Amino acid sequence: TDDDFTVRMHYCVHAPQQDLVFGIGINRADGLVVLGTNTDIERVQLPNVVGAGTVDFVVGRVGLLDGTFTIDVAAHRQDGYPFDYHKDVIHFTVRSLHNEVGVLSPPHQWSINGVICSAMTNDPLVPRESATSTSSS
Repeated sequence: TDDDFTVRMHYCVHAPQQDLVFGIGINRADGLVVLGTNTDIERVQLPNVVGAGTVDFVVGRVGLLDGTFTIDVAAHRQDGYPFDYHKDVIHFTVRSLHNEVGVLSPPHQWSINGVICSAMTNDPLVPRESATSTSSS
């Protein structure tokens, strides 16, 4: 869940396309869409894409919890007209070391009265001084 990953799409564009869009979908095995995005939704300015090359979708931290997932990749026009679409091109399973439930575990922290708490192995939450806290003499 804390690992990063890259999905690399290889393309070959025979004629320049003004409205080319690359997309990715991450789906749970039961069909739940975990993420669906593309270069148009995110307003990514693509360079002139012609010939053969690669497009990388880089995720710094996956954050998925236990489950089996698939990845879809696509190249299409802004109006949705498909050039290429591969459904369930990658299958993968995530096993979390944590007991959280749900689909994902985004970066987060707990604090009590402004004091950031951290989890200690086999210990209850132990407060840790936050950068903004002050001590009294």
